[in-house]
Amino acid sequence: MQPDLLLRIAEVWQKADRRKAVELVEQALNASVALPDDSPHHWRLQFQSRALAELAKLDLEKAIERLPILPQGERGPNYVAQALDEILGQLLEKRDYDRAIELTRRFGRGNLGVTGKLLKALPKEDTRRGEVLAVAARAVQNPMCQCAGFFKTYRDEIPAQTYRSMLGTLAHSILDMDEEETVSLTQVIATSKGTVTLDTTKDIQLFELIPVLRDTDPELAKRILDKRPKLAQLIEEYPDGMESVWKTGKGGTIFYGIGGSPAGSVERAQEVQEQTLSVHQEAETRHLAESDPEKALALARSSPSDRVKLLAVHSIVQGFDDHQEAVASLLPGCFDVLSEVKEESSQVADAWEMLAQGAHEAGLPDLAWKALEKGLGVAAALHKKNEDPETGEGAPRFLWNSTGSFRRLFYRAAKLEGPAAKGLLDQYRAADILLVARIEIAAALLDLPKPHYQVSSSPRGQTRR
Repeated sequence: MQPDLLLRIAEVWQKADRRKAVELVEQALNASVALPDDSPHHWRLQFQSRALAELAKLDLEKAIERLPILPQGERGPNYVAQALDEILGQLLEKRDYDRAIELTRRFGRGNLGVTGKLLKALPKEDTRRGEVLAVAARAVQNPMCQCAGFFKTYRDEIPAQTYRSMLGTLAHSILDMDEEETVSLTQVIATSKGTVTLDTTKDIQLFELIPVLRDTDPELAKRILDKRPKLAQLIEEYPDGMESVWKTGKGGTIFYGIGGSPAGSVERAQEVQEQTLSVHQEAETRHLAESDPEKALALARSSPSDRVKLLAVHSIVQGFDDHQEAVASLLPGCFDVLSEVKEESSQVADAWEMLAQGAHEAGLPDLAWKALEKGLGVAAALHKKNEDPETGEGAPRFLWNSTGSFRRLFYRAAKLEGPAAKGLLDQYRAADILLVARIEIAAALLDLPKPHYQVSSSPRGQTRR
């Protein structure tokens, strides 16, 4: 917990004593060497990148000086992006292009967001653009670089021949990818046209890339689609890939299944079918909550499914701004439905936080306080599971989902209740919980941003609106 707590305390100190805040961030970086870094998540690198980004906001030169603690070359890009974005953003504002290019060359291989910003900033006639393009050309050799957005955004910044060559390189990198050696991904999205399912990593990447490739190299795009009829059918329905999906989105639901059975297996097909049904159900529940929240609450009351209850409450409360009077009258019912949910997860804790916020805005302070207590109860149950060697996450304590839930709930409590939020501390004895709570209450009272949320593993589902 120490590195992360030091970093959060540094944020609390920023307004009162900038020099003290710098010292605390440096202490956090020094303490971070004890964090494990032997997992695919690279917790230490992710934390160090976040800490360096905070340091750069306080003292740019110190951040650049400490940047070499991050790996250079091929391993770095996915884990140094946060630090590089902040540091290079400041260098570009100062028009210090030489140092920006040098740092990109050393640490930014694979980070197309960084190279794109440099291309945008450098004058068209500047010969240094060639160095930046060389970095970008290296990045597209990585089939998992998710570069479609880069090609759309920076098309006018890249010479036509180079642009076509880079697109072709990326397409072939994806096609040559050995999916047995890559994390197996499934993507399921609900839209008004139906449910889109992409059940291989290659199809997920190509669904984003083909619309861009087709405009530049239609022959290559056609050859790829001729061999992938399912993908071709999806592209026909959604010609701009994910852009078309979002335009026809229904409930804004997207699901990523990470891991699971091998692509192409019977088990994988069953998993995809289950995920598709889950996403469809989620989209229908969200859609109903938006159009008729009272009916959605009735559905949640009658459903035996924790998932339906949770989604209904979440969606109803989320629509408070659009239907304030209608939703306010339903909040006590939402409280009762959410109380029936037996699942103990960070998603349930989040729903209680949202309900507390909605109740506060609706002028129901007692209900808001009870919702905060309920959410903290879920976080405490999660904390016990995290501490258990058999059910725990194996991650650093600050990355536990229970820690994230405690942070958000205590921060929200202080935002809603002010200093009275300290009354929620009485039931806790664990030193780590009390310390997290006091820091977040102080941060909220000082009007600092919400706590950073990082978990030890990728969530089973993500929602975009």
